[in-house]
Amino acid sequence: AAASCYIDLIVKESDNNVKLIVLDRLIALKEHPAQERVLQDLVMDILRVLASPDLEVRKKTLNLAMELVSSRNIQEMVLVLKKEVTKTHNTGEHEDTGKYRQLLVRTLHSCCIKFPDVAATVIPVLMEFLSDTNEIAAADVLIFVREAIQKFDSLRPLILERLLDAFATIKSVKVHRAALWILGEYTTSAEDIQTVMSQVRQTLGEIPLVEDEMKRVSGEKVEEEAAPGPSSAVTKLVTSDGTYATQSAFNTTYTSSKKGEMRPPLRQYLMDGD
Repeated sequence: AAASCYIDLIVKESDNNVKLIVLDRLIALKEHPAQERVLQDLVMDILRVLASPDLEVRKKTLNLAMELVSSRNIQEMVLVLKKEVTKTHNTGEHEDTGKYRQLLVRTLHSCCIKFPDVAATVIPVLMEFLSDTNEIAAADVLIFVREAIQKFDSLRPLILERLLDAFATIKSVKVHRAALWILGEYTTSAEDIQTVMSQVRQTLGEIPLVEDEMKRVSGEKVEEEAAPGPSSAVTKLVTSDGTYATQSAFNTTYTSSKKGEMRPPLRQYLMDGD
């Protein structure tokens, strides 16, 4: 009865300091075996506290729920967390939203490791974060992917499939680098290897890279050769002291319009020196 009253108080109270104090009381109750069993049955009620916009309240709530959840209610908890993930995509981007996504990723990761039976339903949800603008959340997903692909052999095909689906939408060089390592390490069949190579080729764009970039610089791509381009991908320039310097697409100074052009992600990393 006391636990239920505490939960109702947290949900209804508007003062975040009061919420945190009452959450601490619930955490203290958990230390008593008899009360812990009662709290385990109230996990879904505890998750109602996630409606609070305060990040610290949400963090304590998720930690408490993770300690109390059992095989009896893990499926329900995962459903709630998936709904919370959806909500973060539908709200405006600000610092707390990104941090909350990160908390959700880590909690779902813990759910999978603690209860492997839910991994198959959680993996597709987590993979959506790979294209997130929050690099830390995306990196946390890859930490989970690396652990899951090693631990759950039966889920390896699903993980590789979802990783390939998300590959072209990744926005961070660090995340792309880690994804390439995972694909290179765990892709074994000829068909899967071919699919990986096709994705890499797609995210590199037209090749040879230098020749294609020189065309961009000279305007041949856009203006149908209205402006004469260099005769080769690499040209020699004479410097002020009479020596030769080599110029290529990778050391050409671009105008602001050229810099604004959209390039495939892997090509852009190379152009940026990443």
